Amino acid sequence: PQARAPFRVVDAGQQRKAMSLLTEQVFSDQSYQFPPEFYNQLVSTRWIHWGAVDVDRPDYPVHEAVLMWQKRMLQQLLDTRTLTRLADNGLKVDPKDDRFTSAELLRTLTDSIYSEVYKLETGEYSDRAPAISSLRRNLQAETLSALGKLALGVGSRITLSSVSFSSRSSVAAPDARSLANYQLKRLQKQVVKVLKQSEQKSSKLVLDDATRAHLESVIRRVDAILRAEIMTSAP
Repeated sequence: PQARAPFRVVDAGQQRKAMSLLTEQVFSDQSYQFPPEFYNQLVSTRWIHWGAVDVDRPDYPVHEAVLMWQKRMLQQLLDTRTLTRLADNGLKVDPKDDRFTSAELLRTLTDSIYSEVYKLETGEYSDRAPAISSLRRNLQAETLSALGKLALGVGSRITLSSVSFSSRSSVAAPDARSLANYQLKRLQKQVVKVLKQSEQKSSKLVLDDATRAHLESVIRRVDAILRAEIMTSAP
């Protein structure tokens, strides 16, 4: 009776610290701001041997490589097993104690990855100095896809081994679907607000073409997801 429980829910504060670490070191584009000379030094090997991986370009695919690792982190955070365990924690933690919930996870993730949308500073942006960088646009598009799948009930479950990283489809829990749907609507509302602000004649916010096209794409994609969600949830 006095034995220690075999499982113990990780402290909520510790989980928030982990999220902050991912936000600052993985999802932020500042983590990849190296001098151009550094990226120009990264080239594929010309030595062909049995252990070499075939490449289709001699230079380093920066955007592709960065998104690959960001996507892996994103998949683990939105894994159906992760979200289900967070929901189960509600029964494993005293109601009076602090708890990190799936609602907080999705809200924190969306707010941090789309921080430019929620906290966009006024100014005149350009192709060379966009409101949202290309690395962040890639990550935001990937996040939108992940939230869209959750909203439609199509989750994913990660399989990790010493030699592989794979993902397979899994049914998302009702709460996860509802929360993803809520974050998508909330995001779309904010994007519409930003675009309307930039279109006013006296506006001090001038968006670059890439950012504007990206934000307009967000609106269209969320609309498509919500329409599909209504159809799939119909009796």
